[in-house]
Amino acid sequence: MGCHIEIFTVCDAATIRNGFNIVGTYNTINADSYPVDHDFVVAVAVGFDVDDTGLHEIRVSLLDPDGQNVLPPYEIDYTIHGIQSIAPVSENIWRFSARLPKFGDYMFQLRCDQKMIGEKTIYFQERE
Repeated sequence: MGCHIEIFTVCDAATIRNGFNIVGTYNTINADSYPVDHDFVVAVAVGFDVDDTGLHEIRVSLLDPDGQNVLPPYEIDYTIHGIQSIAPVSENIWRFSARLPKFGDYMFQLRCDQKMIGEKTIYFQERE
């Protein structure tokens, strides 16, 4: 099966202490006008098979409604040394600010070893 999503969410806050603690998941941002500077927290847990040894690249990208990167992708390398008795999981929290230049559907993409394993849409819309 290779790498797969255990957790992939956009939220207000997250910590890793005896597992994930995730607060305030969301998929919509409302604003009176644009552009808007927004603070994001992305909580990610990528699971691997017990024999999935070696170096793995995990990447999160935020794309605008036109499919262009809002920021450079966030990347980490995760190394699994030898065959494991329990399936390994890479737990990560990314915190960053991004300027959303216009209303529309933004997309977080999660890749593992350059393979797309998940997408999350963030709807940036005018407040009613």
